[in-house]
Amino acid sequence: MMPPPVSFAQRRRGTRVLPAWLAGLTLSCLLAVTPADATLPPPVSWSAAQQRASGLRIEQLRPGAYRRTQDALAAVLDSGELLRVQAQLDAARARRSQAQADLQLARLRARQASALFRAGQDVARAELDRARVARDKAQAALLAADSAVRAARAACSMRLGAALSRQLHAGSRLDQSLESGRELVLRLQLAPGSRLPADARVRVFGPGSAAPQDARRGGVDLRLLGPAPHAAAGSQGLAYLGLIPARDGLMPGLRVAAVAESGRALRALWVPASAVLFHGGRAFVFVASRPAPGGDRQFTARIVSTAWPLGDGYVQPGWTTLDVVVGGAGLLLTPPPEAHTLPPAGATDERDAG
Repeated sequence: MMPPPVSFAQRRRGTRVLPAWLAGLTLSCLLAVTPADATLPPPVSWSAAQQRASGLRIEQLRPGAYRRTQDALAAVLDSGELLRVQAQLDAARARRSQAQADLQLARLRARQASALFRAGQDVARAELDRARVARDKAQAALLAADSAVRAARAACSMRLGAALSRQLHAGSRLDQSLESGRELVLRLQLAPGSRLPADARVRVFGPGSAAPQDARRGGVDLRLLGPAPHAAAGSQGLAYLGLIPARDGLMPGLRVAAVAESGRALRALWVPASAVLFHGGRAFVFVASRPAPGGDRQFTARIVSTAWPLGDGYVQPGWTTLDVVVGGAGLLLTPPPEAHTLPPAGATDERDAG
């Protein structure tokens, strides 16, 4: 589409008139390139005396290795109920094995009776029929045993999950450990919308104790088995099953605090909450420039993310070493203070002289 022509009169007068379509396009472009930081306060420069008078505290923050954490809840499951469900599957499998053996024997007897009958041996027709009926009954019993195994396996999948069911069978180490009470099965419940990374480390804390901000302090490691077989009634978050050594105070139905920690550490900078300000709907900190020869500094607002809280502050992935105002940062939003000078030594106030 061609732009509308400019009139000859406008060209002759030499006026700098922008067509309406071009003016609108220019305004749209200016709005489109407006930086996201336009809502932040502008940089300010304070002298060394003004910094001392206001009591600003500036610290050099250095990056470190941090791991993402998320709080969770863990419920202790009833080991006896889990063992009963698995025992039903083991019993169904045993009955199927017996049915398979009975069918093999019945087939063999039926073949023998049929061969003797065809050879004209002393085998009555009724005996051959009884052998064939016994074979058919054994075949039907095997089909019923197969159905019972499938039903018991489905019950295990719904109650135990595939991972736990694979490890829990009669005579296994886990079977003996749960039976003796040395280990407990826990159901780890995450908040809706979150999931565990493949290399996550989970720590469970004792009854009545809250999860600390640092997941490495206290607690017991949870050995993850895999996803839970079904969602909880009161939560739509993902759930997992795991094992921990038995501890005093842990009992079926008890809920305890847990912390899931990412297995991979990220290089990041921790910013204390005392440095964070809010303006225009954004969280930011004031970053200080290197001091000038006279001690003057420029303070520039920088957006921070509050998505990763840790302790009394927030972790900023990818940030390098910075000088940040960690005390009195709000004063930089006000006019700078006047530098106060102390009177010379020995001087007295005129009002005190009289």
